[in-house]
Amino acid sequence: MSSLKPTIDDYLKVFKDYSNSFLSDNIDDNLNVNIKLKRDHSLRVFENAEAIAKSLNLNEKDLFITQLCGLFHDIGRFEQFTKYKTFRDEDSLYHGALGEEILKKEKFIVTESLDIQNIVCDAVYNHGLIAIERKNTISLLFSKITRDADKIDIFRIVAKYYRKSGPRNIALEYGLKDIPIISDSVITKFKTKELINKQELHTLNDFKTMQLAWIFDLNFPYTKEKIIEQGYLNSILDSINAVDQREILRDLVFVSENELR
Repeated sequence: MSSLKPTIDDYLKVFKDYSNSFLSDNIDDNLNVNIKLKRDHSLRVFENAEAIAKSLNLNEKDLFITQLCGLFHDIGRFEQFTKYKTFRDEDSLYHGALGEEILKKEKFIVTESLDIQNIVCDAVYNHGLIAIERKNTISLLFSKITRDADKIDIFRIVAKYYRKSGPRNIALEYGLKDIPIISDSVITKFKTKELINKQELHTLNDFKTMQLAWIFDLNFPYTKEKIIEQGYLNSILDSINAVDQREILRDLVFVSENELR
Protein backbone atom coordinates (compact mmCIF):
# COMPACT_ATOMS: atom_id res chain seq x y z
CA MET A 1 0.00 0.00 0.00
CA SER A 2 1.22 3.53 -0.75
CA SER A 3 3.08 5.45 2.00
CA LEU A 4 0.60 8.26 1.39
CA LYS A 5 -2.88 8.09 2.89
CA PRO A 6 -4.54 5.08 1.23
CA THR A 7 -7.22 5.72 -1.35
CA ILE A 8 -10.22 3.52 -1.96
CA ASP A 9 -8.35 2.06 -4.94
CA ASP A 10 -5.56 1.00 -2.58
CA TYR A 11 -8.11 -0.76 -0.37
CA LEU A 12 -9.69 -2.47 -3.37
CA LYS A 13 -6.28 -3.93 -4.22
CA VAL A 14 -5.76 -5.07 -0.63
CA PHE A 15 -9.15 -6.76 -0.64
CA LYS A 16 -8.64 -8.49 -3.99
CA ASP A 17 -5.16 -9.71 -3.04
CA TYR A 18 -6.46 -11.11 0.24
CA SER A 19 -9.57 -12.81 -1.19
CA ASN A 20 -7.67 -14.25 -4.17
CA SER A 21 -5.10 -15.79 -1.79
CA PHE A 22 -7.79 -18.31 -0.77
CA LEU A 23 -8.20 -19.68 -4.29
CA SER A 24 -6.93 -23.22 -4.60
CA ASP A 25 -4.26 -24.36 -7.09
CA ASN A 26 -5.55 -27.91 -6.71
CA ILE A 27 -8.64 -27.33 -8.87
CA ASP A 28 -10.91 -27.54 -5.85
CA ASP A 29 -14.00 -26.44 -7.76
CA ASN A 30 -16.26 -26.16 -4.73
CA LEU A 31 -13.77 -24.00 -2.84
CA ASN A 32 -12.93 -21.78 -5.81
CA VAL A 33 -16.56 -21.31 -6.84
CA ASN A 34 -17.53 -20.13 -3.37
CA ILE A 35 -14.46 -17.98 -2.75
CA LYS A 36 -15.10 -16.21 -6.08
CA LEU A 37 -18.79 -15.92 -5.18
CA LYS A 38 -17.98 -14.03 -1.98
CA ARG A 39 -15.20 -11.98 -3.59
CA ASP A 40 -17.50 -10.78 -6.38
CA HIS A 41 -20.38 -10.33 -3.94
CA SER A 42 -18.24 -8.07 -1.75
CA LEU A 43 -17.27 -5.92 -4.73
CA ARG A 44 -20.93 -5.48 -5.67
CA VAL A 45 -21.88 -4.65 -2.07
CA PHE A 46 -19.13 -2.03 -2.19
CA GLU A 47 -20.84 -0.56 -5.28
CA ASN A 48 -24.32 -0.81 -3.73
CA ALA A 49 -23.16 0.92 -0.55
CA GLU A 50 -21.60 3.68 -2.63
CA ALA A 51 -24.88 4.12 -4.55
CA ILE A 52 -26.92 4.31 -1.33
CA ALA A 53 -24.49 6.85 0.14
CA LYS A 54 -24.75 9.01 -2.98
CA SER A 55 -28.55 8.77 -2.88
CA LEU A 56 -28.34 10.18 0.66
CA ASN A 57 -25.96 12.97 -0.44
CA LEU A 58 -23.35 11.96 2.12
CA ASN A 59 -20.17 14.02 2.22
CA GLU A 60 -16.85 12.76 0.81
CA LYS A 61 -15.58 11.41 4.13
CA ASP A 62 -18.78 9.52 4.89
CA LEU A 63 -18.87 8.16 1.33
CA PHE A 64 -15.34 6.82 1.86
CA ILE A 65 -16.33 5.18 5.16
CA THR A 66 -19.37 3.65 3.46
CA GLN A 67 -17.14 2.21 0.74
CA LEU A 68 -14.84 0.64 3.34
CA CYS A 69 -17.79 -0.91 5.16
CA GLY A 70 -19.21 -2.42 1.99
CA LEU A 71 -15.86 -3.69 0.74
CA PHE A 72 -14.84 -5.43 3.98
CA HIS A 73 -18.29 -6.49 5.25
CA ASP A 74 -17.75 -10.18 4.37
CA ILE A 75 -14.00 -10.37 4.93
CA GLY A 76 -14.57 -13.24 7.37
CA ARG A 77 -16.25 -15.43 4.75
CA PHE A 78 -13.01 -16.49 3.04
CA GLU A 79 -11.41 -17.99 6.13
CA GLN A 80 -14.77 -19.40 7.22
CA PHE A 81 -15.39 -21.34 4.00
CA THR A 82 -11.77 -22.47 3.64
CA LYS A 83 -11.71 -23.86 7.17
CA TYR A 84 -15.26 -25.17 7.59
CA LYS A 85 -16.44 -25.66 3.96
CA THR A 86 -19.72 -23.91 4.77
CA PHE A 87 -21.26 -20.45 5.03
CA ARG A 88 -23.59 -21.69 7.79
CA ASP A 89 -22.62 -19.68 10.84
CA GLU A 90 -24.43 -22.23 13.02
CA ASP A 91 -22.07 -24.96 11.81
CA SER A 92 -18.94 -22.85 12.14
CA LEU A 93 -18.86 -19.37 13.68
CA TYR A 94 -20.45 -15.98 13.13
CA HIS A 95 -18.68 -14.56 10.10
CA GLY A 96 -19.26 -10.94 11.16
CA ALA A 97 -17.29 -11.47 14.37
CA LEU A 98 -14.58 -13.32 12.44
CA GLY A 99 -14.49 -10.45 9.93
CA GLU A 100 -13.89 -7.90 12.67
CA GLU A 101 -11.14 -10.11 14.09
CA ILE A 102 -9.46 -10.40 10.68
CA LEU A 103 -9.68 -6.65 10.03
CA LYS A 104 -7.77 -6.06 13.25
CA LYS A 105 -5.33 -8.97 12.89
CA GLU A 106 -4.41 -8.13 9.29
CA LYS A 107 -4.34 -4.38 10.06
CA PHE A 108 -6.20 -3.68 6.82
CA ILE A 109 -7.45 -0.24 7.88
CA VAL A 110 -4.98 0.60 10.64
CA THR A 111 -3.87 3.80 8.87
CA GLU A 112 -7.37 5.27 9.30
CA SER A 113 -8.43 7.15 12.41
CA LEU A 114 -9.66 5.11 15.36
CA ASP A 115 -13.17 6.50 14.81
CA ILE A 116 -13.25 5.18 11.23
CA GLN A 117 -11.81 1.83 12.29
CA ASN A 118 -14.53 1.49 14.93
CA ILE A 119 -17.30 2.39 12.47
CA VAL A 120 -16.11 -0.20 9.95
CA CYS A 121 -15.76 -2.86 12.65
CA ASP A 122 -19.29 -2.15 13.89
CA ALA A 123 -20.71 -2.39 10.36
CA VAL A 124 -18.85 -5.65 9.69
CA TYR A 125 -20.09 -7.10 12.97
CA ASN A 126 -23.68 -5.89 12.59
CA HIS A 127 -24.29 -6.69 8.93
CA GLY A 128 -25.16 -10.39 9.25
CA LEU A 129 -27.21 -10.33 12.45
CA ILE A 130 -30.99 -10.67 12.46
CA ALA A 131 -31.05 -7.20 14.08
CA ILE A 132 -28.38 -4.58 14.72
CA GLU A 133 -26.75 -5.09 18.13
CA ARG A 134 -24.17 -2.32 18.23
CA LYS A 135 -26.36 0.78 18.07
CA ASN A 136 -23.57 3.30 18.43
CA THR A 137 -24.99 6.60 17.20
CA ILE A 138 -21.84 7.30 15.15
CA SER A 139 -21.77 3.94 13.37
CA LEU A 140 -25.49 3.14 13.13
CA LEU A 141 -26.02 4.85 9.76
CA PHE A 142 -23.11 2.93 8.23
CA SER A 143 -24.35 -0.38 9.65
CA LYS A 144 -27.76 0.26 8.08
CA ILE A 145 -26.25 1.16 4.71
CA THR A 146 -24.07 -1.97 4.78
CA ARG A 147 -27.03 -4.20 5.64
CA ASP A 148 -29.11 -2.74 2.80
CA ALA A 149 -26.25 -2.97 0.31
CA ASP A 150 -25.69 -6.59 1.29
CA LYS A 151 -29.37 -7.48 0.90
CA ILE A 152 -29.56 -5.95 -2.58
CA ASP A 153 -26.84 -8.25 -3.85
CA ILE A 154 -28.01 -11.34 -1.97
CA PHE A 155 -31.43 -10.83 -3.54
CA ARG A 156 -29.71 -10.58 -6.93
CA ILE A 157 -27.64 -13.74 -6.37
CA VAL A 158 -30.46 -15.94 -5.11
CA ALA A 159 -33.01 -14.69 -7.65
CA LYS A 160 -30.60 -15.58 -10.46
CA TYR A 161 -29.78 -18.94 -8.85
CA TYR A 162 -33.42 -19.89 -8.30
CA ARG A 163 -34.29 -19.02 -11.91
CA LYS A 164 -31.76 -21.34 -13.48
CA SER A 165 -31.62 -25.10 -13.79
CA GLY A 166 -28.42 -27.04 -13.42
CA PRO A 167 -26.04 -28.16 -10.66
CA ARG A 168 -27.07 -27.13 -7.17
CA ASN A 169 -24.77 -25.13 -4.90
CA ILE A 170 -25.52 -26.42 -1.41
CA ALA A 171 -23.73 -23.40 0.10
CA LEU A 172 -26.38 -21.16 -1.49
CA GLU A 173 -29.17 -23.36 -0.14
CA TYR A 174 -27.83 -23.43 3.41
CA GLY A 175 -27.70 -27.22 3.20
CA LEU A 176 -31.50 -27.49 3.55
CA LYS A 177 -33.77 -30.10 2.00
CA ASP A 178 -35.81 -29.01 -1.00
CA ILE A 179 -39.21 -30.38 0.01
CA PRO A 180 -42.60 -28.68 -0.70
CA ILE A 181 -43.16 -27.37 2.83
CA ILE A 182 -42.92 -24.04 4.61
CA SER A 183 -42.79 -24.50 8.38
CA ASP A 184 -45.81 -23.11 10.24
CA SER A 185 -43.66 -20.98 12.54
CA VAL A 186 -41.86 -19.44 9.55
CA ILE A 187 -45.00 -18.47 7.64
CA THR A 188 -46.60 -17.17 10.87
CA LYS A 189 -43.64 -14.84 11.40
CA PHE A 190 -43.90 -13.63 7.82
CA LYS A 191 -47.58 -12.83 8.30
CA THR A 192 -46.71 -10.65 11.30
CA LYS A 193 -43.80 -9.00 9.40
CA GLU A 194 -41.16 -10.45 11.68
CA LEU A 195 -37.66 -11.37 10.62
CA ILE A 196 -36.92 -15.08 10.61
CA ASN A 197 -33.93 -16.52 12.43
CA LYS A 198 -31.74 -19.05 10.63
CA GLN A 199 -32.11 -21.43 13.57
CA GLU A 200 -35.82 -21.72 12.66
CA LEU A 201 -35.18 -23.03 9.14
CA HIS A 202 -36.00 -26.64 8.29
CA THR A 203 -36.53 -26.58 4.52
CA LEU A 204 -35.24 -24.68 1.50
CA ASN A 205 -38.66 -23.02 1.25
CA ASP A 206 -38.19 -21.76 4.82
CA PHE A 207 -34.89 -20.24 3.69
CA LYS A 208 -36.55 -18.53 0.73
CA THR A 209 -39.29 -17.19 3.04
CA MET A 210 -36.62 -15.81 5.37
CA GLN A 211 -35.10 -13.99 2.39
CA LEU A 212 -38.47 -12.55 1.38
CA ALA A 213 -38.94 -11.30 4.95
CA TRP A 214 -35.92 -9.05 4.55
CA ILE A 215 -38.27 -6.56 2.92
CA PHE A 216 -39.39 -5.75 6.47
CA ASP A 217 -35.85 -4.61 7.34
CA LEU A 218 -34.93 -2.21 4.53
CA ASN A 219 -33.74 1.24 5.55
CA PHE A 220 -33.44 3.44 2.46
CA PRO A 221 -35.60 4.38 -0.56
CA TYR A 222 -32.78 3.43 -2.97
CA THR A 223 -32.78 -0.14 -1.64
CA LYS A 224 -36.53 -0.53 -1.83
CA GLU A 225 -36.71 0.84 -5.36
CA LYS A 226 -33.84 -1.36 -6.58
CA ILE A 227 -35.31 -4.59 -5.20
CA ILE A 228 -38.78 -3.91 -6.60
CA GLU A 229 -37.46 -2.65 -9.95
CA GLN A 230 -35.35 -5.78 -10.52
CA GLY A 231 -38.20 -8.21 -9.74
CA TYR A 232 -36.15 -10.17 -7.22
CA LEU A 233 -39.11 -10.97 -4.97
CA ASN A 234 -41.12 -12.55 -7.78
CA SER A 235 -38.16 -14.72 -8.78
CA ILE A 236 -37.89 -16.05 -5.24
CA LEU A 237 -41.65 -16.57 -4.98
CA ASP A 238 -41.81 -18.42 -8.31
CA SER A 239 -39.17 -20.87 -7.08
CA ILE A 240 -41.12 -21.89 -3.96
CA ASN A 241 -42.66 -25.32 -4.56
CA ALA A 242 -45.07 -25.29 -1.61
CA VAL A 243 -47.86 -24.11 -3.90
CA ASP A 244 -50.67 -23.15 -1.49
CA GLN A 245 -48.33 -21.46 0.97
CA ARG A 246 -46.52 -19.74 -1.90
CA GLU A 247 -49.72 -18.00 -2.98
CA ILE A 248 -50.33 -16.83 0.59
CA LEU A 249 -46.82 -15.35 0.58
CA ARG A 250 -47.37 -13.81 -2.86
CA ASP A 251 -50.43 -11.91 -1.61
CA LEU A 252 -48.52 -10.69 1.45
CA VAL A 253 -45.53 -9.65 -0.64
CA PHE A 254 -47.79 -7.77 -3.05
CA VAL A 255 -49.20 -5.72 -0.16
CA SER A 256 -45.73 -5.11 1.26
CA GLU A 257 -44.34 -4.03 -2.12
CA ASN A 258 -47.06 -1.40 -2.38
CA GLU A 259 -46.18 -0.15 1.09
CA LEU A 260 -42.50 0.13 0.09
CA ARG A 261 -43.22 2.26 -2.97
